[in-house]
Amino acid sequence: MAAALQLAGEIAANPVPQLLMTKRLLTKNGSATDLTLVQESESALLRECWKTPEHAEAVAAFIEKRPPRFR
Repeated sequence: MAAALQLAGEIAANPVPQLLMTKRLLTKNGSATDLTLVQESESALLRECWKTPEHAEAVAAFIEKRPPRFR
């Protein structure tokens, strides 16, 4: 139980928009068999992700060698 709670906390610390994108991809592509379509879906959301303030914060935190501060 302790390990599950720790993992849940780590997942919950991620930015909400990106968590929702991940959930959307898992739901849509979880049983997909066409790898090309799966990659297209992932690429589309990745391009969307790059435009978010959360992505900018993650990059800045990485460059500054600090933990990200998501809102």
